[in-house]
Amino acid sequence: MKLSVHIILVCMFMANVSCQDDYADRSDNPGLLVVEGGIDSGGYVQVLLTSSIVPEAGGGTLDDCMIRWGKVTVCDGSKTVVLTGGPQNGYIPPYTYYSYDMIGEPGKTYTLTAEYDGKKVTSVSTMPVPTPISRLDCAPTDTPGMYSVTLYFESPDDCPAYYHISTRLIGEDSHLYPAILGTVEVNTPGIEISVPVYRGKHFGSAKEFSPLWPKGAEVKVVLERVSRQVYDFWTAYNDDVLFGGSQFVGSASDLPSNINGGLGVWSARGVSSGMILVGE
Repeated sequence: MKLSVHIILVCMFMANVSCQDDYADRSDNPGLLVVEGGIDSGGYVQVLLTSSIVPEAGGGTLDDCMIRWGKVTVCDGSKTVVLTGGPQNGYIPPYTYYSYDMIGEPGKTYTLTAEYDGKKVTSVSTMPVPTPISRLDCAPTDTPGMYSVTLYFESPDDCPAYYHISTRLIGEDSHLYPAILGTVEVNTPGIEISVPVYRGKHFGSAKEFSPLWPKGAEVKVVLERVSRQVYDFWTAYNDDVLFGGSQFVGSASDLPSNINGGLGVWSARGVSSGMILVGE
């Protein structure tokens, strides 16, 4: 399952911007709870829980935002699980909440509750039916030794459908990361959709980063069907990363969120995945 290191770093700097809709007032509260988590079809629950910080208020380090003693629960309508917190290498901050006692099922609605230090946030997300990946193709580019990758799928009968794409470069990435320009909205059923798959930049990326793929790379691509709210979050996040002036902090804009009382995103995802050996 995917958990991006970007999003926590973006959200940590969002506490001083204005609120929207029914969500928490973010203007004078650097201690809002930040959630990044989800559950995949056939997969388990995993959540990063942090506290937003504002550098001007004296914060700014990972220790300032890391929450080790929170209580996180997930309910699927018939069963409730309490997540276990523990260190997790490869994530920033390096601490996650997880459970192997609940497996994601399409059609179910998953309610998240997170509590810490008198604060409480909630979120609800219904898992769509996954859309199979038809194929993955690659093609050489004008950059020597670098390839583009394209994902193909057939749009489902129950459109509109919303998607987010994640990738992992095997042997280099510790887990899945969000692809650049990796959101897709489909409104017409029964047609073939082609989507370019760009590598997402993250905190551990090489200094000379390219969104293309090197020849010989083994790449895992995941097509995540998500709700409209989750799609809106990742679309805005992509814009923030691309146009906000920094790959890691982003601008001071307000990202949409489906976390009531806090920041971030909670998603129940219908997923399908494929592997491609680039250039072969």
